[in-house]
Amino acid sequence: MSTVTVATITISALPTTRADGSAVSASDIGAANFYKNGTLVSTSAAAAAVGTAYTDTVQAVDGDSWTVSILDTQSPPVEGAQSAPYVVSGVPVVLAALTAPSITGSVGPA
Repeated sequence: MSTVTVATITISALPTTRADGSAVSASDIGAANFYKNGTLVSTSAAAAAVGTAYTDTVQAVDGDSWTVSILDTQSPPVEGAQSAPYVVSGVPVVLAALTAPSITGSVGPA
């Protein structure tokens, strides 16, 4: 049985300023968007916090990258800049399971 290598992306720090340099307060922090290879794969259900995580259960392969952005609490929410990417390297290739073998049989006296 092969093992699938998964990635868990965890927020380690939240933004403290906006693009214009103004301060961000805790009440400004909304949901987190998680991206894999540039495609949105998940949005947190609650406001993002340090430790908010997303686990991608699809086999991770070399070159996969994940980024995260934080939405603010305006209506409609404004998405902040994306984080620096976390890029996978050194993951062993997991091959697909083998197909079934062909067999033959015979019946007769021993």
